[in-house]
Amino acid sequence: MTASEYYYGKTFETWENLPYFEAIEVRRDCAKGLYHKLWKEMINSDKELPFDKRVRLWKVEKAWKDNQKLLDERDNLI
Repeated sequence: MTASEYYYGKTFETWENLPYFEAIEVRRDCAKGLYHKLWKEMINSDKELPFDKRVRLWKVEKAWKDNQKLLDERDNLI
C-alpha cells in the first residue's frame, strides 16, 4: 500500500496534475471521507479495532487536519 492509499484511500495520480491548493482540497476531502469510513467500521464492529487500524484512523485524521491547516493558512485564518 502506498502512502497515498494509506492516508487518503486514493492513488497519487488523483491529484498529481492539479494546481497546488486544489490538490490540497482533494487530499483533505479524501482523508475526511476515509476517516469517516474507518470510523464507521470501528463503531459497527463487535470487536475492538486492532491497534494498527486504530493507528491508521489517527493518522488519517491528522492528514485531514494538516491539509485543512494549509488551506486555512491560504485564507489567513488562525
